[in-house]
Amino acid sequence: GQEARTQSYTHKSYALGVHVTLEAQQDDPHGITRWLTRSGGGLAKTGIYTMESNAMDTFNTYLTSGTLFSQGGTGYALLSTTHARIDGGTWSNRPASALDISIEALEFMTSHWMVNQLNQRGQVTMTTPKTLLVGANDGPLTHRLVETTGRRPQGADNDINYMDRFSLDIIVHPLMTNDGRWLALGPKGEHKLNYFERMKPDVLKLPDGDNGNMRFYAIFRESHGATGAENVWGSP
Repeated sequence: GQEARTQSYTHKSYALGVHVTLEAQQDDPHGITRWLTRSGGGLAKTGIYTMESNAMDTFNTYLTSGTLFSQGGTGYALLSTTHARIDGGTWSNRPASALDISIEALEFMTSHWMVNQLNQRGQVTMTTPKTLLVGANDGPLTHRLVETTGRRPQGADNDINYMDRFSLDIIVHPLMTNDGRWLALGPKGEHKLNYFERMKPDVLKLPDGDNGNMRFYAIFRESHGATGAENVWGSP
């Protein structure tokens, strides 16, 4: 069936280079030039950092504002309480108000997910969350909440830890905006978040004239975005 949805991907090409004279190449007792220009060296590391930063762009820039995709003439960010469906209804993948991560918030997420993750015809998708994505400040608490087996964390009673049965993976990403936002993602293949490596980071070596001087470029190309918000849930 038709989804009447338009995606907007961000395409990026990056290059960073240095010019190294023949003398600098030859008179390099500490190997600085060799380290900077070799595969996996200094130039390549700047490209890898930029790739990681771009991978977080969907969660940092388009979480609740901007247009990640359009449907029915309306632009949508990743999280919304009123995502459109082609049957005329809406569905939600966030709480009405932001929730700090806690055992109560995680339990709310699972129940909200089960009844509000709908397909374009308004049918429950019957999926479950697989991965939690949090910022650095929420990392330690998230691990304690999810990985405490048996007893429910943050309590003195003998209730079970309901989250234990989901076997959630945890990603604590240092480049995600560290303001308390957190997300739950479905398994790969079920969510619609995408990151494409058009050209893997590489260091190109080119002659600069006929005098032995060289130019070195770290270069890569990538595209990122989402074709929809299904099987993603988050609290901004």
